[in-house]
Amino acid sequence: MRKAQTSLASVIDFLTFLTDYLGNNVRKIAQSINALPREYDVFSVAEEIYNAYQAKRYFSILIVNAIEARKELWDLHGPLIVYRDDASTLITHSLLSALTSHYSIAYTEMRCAIESVVRGVIYDFLVIPEYRRKATILQKIKGYKGAEGFPELIELLENTFGDKRPEKAIIVCDLIEKRLKKFNPRVEFSKLLEQLKVWNIINECDYKEIFTYYSGLSEYVHKTKPRFSEPGIRIISDRDWVDLEPVPDRLFVYFYHVADLCGILTYLTLKALEYDLKRSKPIPWDERILEGVKELKSKHLLWEGVYKIMKSLM
Repeated sequence: MRKAQTSLASVIDFLTFLTDYLGNNVRKIAQSINALPREYDVFSVAEEIYNAYQAKRYFSILIVNAIEARKELWDLHGPLIVYRDDASTLITHSLLSALTSHYSIAYTEMRCAIESVVRGVIYDFLVIPEYRRKATILQKIKGYKGAEGFPELIELLENTFGDKRPEKAIIVCDLIEKRLKKFNPRVEFSKLLEQLKVWNIINECDYKEIFTYYSGLSEYVHKTKPRFSEPGIRIISDRDWVDLEPVPDRLFVYFYHVADLCGILTYLTLKALEYDLKRSKPIPWDERILEGVKELKSKHLLWEGVYKIMKSLM
């Protein structure tokens, strides 16, 4: 009986903590939003939030539009679709982290989102023989301490499919889970980008823009300098670092970075889909979305590339 009472008391304590925590986060969101107009012109704030929201929306909806127009993409680009959805979830949670004043966590989640989409593109193209046989960078990426790396995955795909492209690309994920259970490549993000460059999916300019952006996010992950930690962000801004007081200028800039991030992810997604889309009928993009992308392309990373791809596929 005593053990049951103790367990019940622990559950009540946890629910009380959870309720307080959620209430505190709602309070922080309100504080963050209310603080912005005190530091910036209300129209500038509205523009940054609007651009971030629209960029996130276009990242989510363009692949849906493409799949609706060309049903076969669902099978041909399964890995990309899975990892793109993972990235979308990370961006959503990153927004929540930023609005609750957890800026370094928000940027960490943004970095993870880039990694997810890049991995999705890599797996998408490894099932295509002509690309798999040009995976010169990946061939050098072995696994950690005896684990399987990309050489083993490439060999498995080659032995399984040879000159044929599987009807369902998602099988690469199935093979990793079932046949390469210790798959854990010792990979640097720059090497994955270099492989995309070798495959001519991105060019040198794309590589520099994406890697520079990624490196900026990495500062918040590694926190080599104290000013990238949550307390450090407050200390240099003369804010309360114990209660993690909102820092309006960090949130304002964050919204700008979200629009950049979604430009990178949308560009990489469309570059992958372009391999099959350019062989099919034109895509009837929504003109309102095309106009929205056109507005973003003058302000944010790689949206110009997104716009050009969309126009070329119409």
